[in-house]
Amino acid sequence: MTEGSHSGDRTSGFVLLEVLVGLVLLSLTLGLFALTLSFASRVAEAGRLRDRGAEIAVGAAAISGWLAGALPLVQPRATERPLVMFEGLADRVSFVTLSNGDAQAGGILAITIASENTGAQGAGALVFGSALMSIGAAALSVQNTGEVLARGVVSATFSYFGSLEEGAPGRWHDEWKNSERLPRLVNLHVRVIVQRRLEDFELNFPIIPE
Repeated sequence: MTEGSHSGDRTSGFVLLEVLVGLVLLSLTLGLFALTLSFASRVAEAGRLRDRGAEIAVGAAAISGWLAGALPLVQPRATERPLVMFEGLADRVSFVTLSNGDAQAGGILAITIASENTGAQGAGALVFGSALMSIGAAALSVQNTGEVLARGVVSATFSYFGSLEEGAPGRWHDEWKNSERLPRLVNLHVRVIVQRRLEDFELNFPIIPE
């Protein structure tokens, strides 16, 4: 075999080796790129979860302040037992609170917090409405509940702890209405959808004793 043929074989061998090395490097690069994309996607999802969590935290702080200042005002009735102006249902709660004028107008406010359009793949929201009450108002009424506390809500359920009647032991109730006293604790269970994943938030709000 001639020297030229040996040289050609060595050249072919080097070319094949370079191709194999190039393919290995390309596969490693693609693998690292895919890993980077996957990591970036997880980071972005975590960021969205933090944003939604922050929104829930801000809304919870507002609810906590309103309920902590809840007033045991009663409906003025001459012939019936006095009923406190507090109506708690599974999907909404309405009560009277004292506002210091930071976020809403100062004075006595009627507040309603409600779940809206829930159950539609996270298209719902937790909303609130407020209205100034005049002294001697006979009923608890709020205009609309158009202000958003939290978005992407699948479900929001309220429950209430306390004694509806004098002398009765405290326990959890699905509703709190037609009572002479305020509940001692309001629980809100919120389910929020983030990137096709459900996240649950369990929030408890104490009411200052009367």
